[in-house]
Formats: sequence, C-alpha cells, structure tokens
Amino acid sequence: MKERNGMVRRLLDALDEKETGKVFCPGIETHIDYIQSTHSHEFREYSEEETAEMGKVLLSADVSDDDRKRCLGVLAHLGTVQAHQILKDYQAIAEGDEMKTWAELARQECRMFLEMELSGEPQLMISSGLGGDENRFRYYYMVLPMPGNQFQPGVEIAVRIAFEEVAAGLECEIEDVVFNTEYIGIKALVPLDVAPADLVVPAIEQCNQHGELVLEYYYCTNMQIPGEEEAKEIISIIMED
Repeated sequence: MKERNGMVRRLLDALDEKETGKVFCPGIETHIDYIQSTHSHEFREYSEEETAEMGKVLLSADVSDDDRKRCLGVLAHLGTVQAHQILKDYQAIAEGDEMKTWAELARQECRMFLEMELSGEPQLMISSGLGGDENRFRYYYMVLPMPGNQFQPGVEIAVRIAFEEVAAGLECEIEDVVFNTEYIGIKALVPLDVAPADLVVPAIEQCNQHGELVLEYYYCTNMQIPGEEEAKEIISIIMED
C-alpha cells in the first residue's frame, strides 16, 4: 500500500506540475465563499463530452465569473484526469485575485478526489497549500525589524510570547517560530472565522509596547512558505512601501 501511495503521489505531481517561485495570498473570505458555494448542492456524474463542454465554457472569454464559479465547483468534484487538466489550464489564465483563488481551490479539491480514486483511501480536503486541521487553516507570517535594524538573537522569544498570548484568546495555535536577523517566521493555525490580521496585528502591537521592535507591516500567506530568495524579495517590497 505504501508503494502504491507513492506511485499515486508521483502521478499527481506529474499532473500538477505546480509552478514554484510565485507567492499566492488568497483572502479567507474567498475561501469561505468557495466552500459554501461549491458544497451546498449535490453533484451528478458527467460524461467526458459534458466535461469537455464545461471546460469550453470555463475557458471562454465571454463568460461571467458566476458561471465560471459554477463550472469550477462541478469540475472540482469530478475528480478525473480530464477535469484536473481543465482546471489547471484555467488556473494558468485566471484573472483577478478572487478567480485565481477559486481556480486554485478547485484544482486542489479535484486533485484530492482523484487521489482518493487512485489510492482507494479517503483523503482530507484542506483548502490551503499549507494545510490545516479540521476548521483551521495554517498561515505563515513574516514580521520584520524596524527599517535599518536587524533582529538580535533572543527576540524570537518575545515575538513567540506575544503571538501565543494573542492566539490564546482566538483559539489559534502557534506551531513554530523561526529566527532570522532579517525577519522572524511564524506558523500558526487560525480558525476559519478569525481573520489572519486579527492574530498578527495585536501581536505586533504587543511586541512594541516597550519600544519599537517590530515593523507594523507584515507578510502573510496560507499557500507556501517562501524560500530565502522569495523572502528577500518580499522584504524588499515591504520596506519600499
């Protein structure tokens, strides 16, 4: 079974061919909208011809976003190679943050159903590249030192304490805090009904109660933890602002 699951994973990765080096930052409101809209009604089986026609509608330039969302919801639940490819093609051309988010979530969900079909085992759908547990998404935050400064070793302890104190009142969970002189990275589980900013903004304010330590501007994503080169680019953009 382990060998088969490994083969399934390699097949799905080949189907996916997910690009790296891009930062994807969807809003939690769009996540909730997707889940509520696409999981509110039952789905029937569609033939390959019907699936292809739905793909034509999705990829057409003269289609409303509402019609595209309906197509995305149906294709996501088909869990076929054909549907996954259509969703991948649309994701490459999707315009606007909302539709890009819908495209990503639909492709993830279709991949989940396809993986379940290939492996014969139930899979858990967490609409986030970083995953989560039950009703919480995992977020990655980057907080920065004040302009012209660097973080000194030990500062991450104060940052962790501030985040954990705020997290306790929001039913969030701080999983990890990683120190870097240029930034501090925080991984946290955040409930669906809590905005990501509701954790980080008060935590930064608490860090700065006894002096300016952490910049008020921050970076947040729930799709992938940036590598060092991406982190440098993010820092550059934030500092320029």
